[in-house]
Amino acid sequence: MINTRILPLMVMLILATASAFGQSKSSAPLDEGTIRSKFDYLINESERFKEFQVVNRRWIRKVRDHVADSLNTVRADLTSKVNTISTQQKEIDGLKAELAGTNENLATVTGERDSIKFFGMNIGKNAYKSIMWGIVGGLALLSLILFLSFKRSHSVTSNTQQALKRTQDEFDAFRERTLKKEQKIMRRLQDELNKNAAS
Repeated sequence: MINTRILPLMVMLILATASAFGQSKSSAPLDEGTIRSKFDYLINESERFKEFQVVNRRWIRKVRDHVADSLNTVRADLTSKVNTISTQQKEIDGLKAELAGTNENLATVTGERDSIKFFGMNIGKNAYKSIMWGIVGGLALLSLILFLSFKRSHSVTSNTQQALKRTQDEFDAFRERTLKKEQKIMRRLQDELNKNAAS
């Protein structure tokens, strides 16, 4: 029969041997794969004692280091992405400001293209055309009125000149007749004088 003192020693020896064998298992899966697969390996490959799980400390440290490395990588990636987002946001803000300036310039250029300076004021092209056609129409009407007035004045002047010519002709004819009468009278007077002188 086995001594009761030896029994606990044997159990401890078996546990120590089993623990040594368990620890000598390859930890390669802890160096590869995802964090979840590493935790799964720890849970599945660790020894069980009653309701407890006995996990090799080197494995836990290795998983802790991998988790810390993964977290540092995620943090660095997150910081890089935050910096990238910040840079892109600044670029977007700059582009928005540039777009607003470009839109303002475009509105100004479009307004200038669709308007014409007239007496120092910007007037829309349609209003400018209306004003110009109004001026052209007014000038045409004024020209027509002046032409008709000139024609009437020319007609009156022509009639007056003709009347003056007729009057002048009548006056010349009258003067000629008057001269002839005067000459006749002068001859008679001369004849009378000559007669009177002879008698």
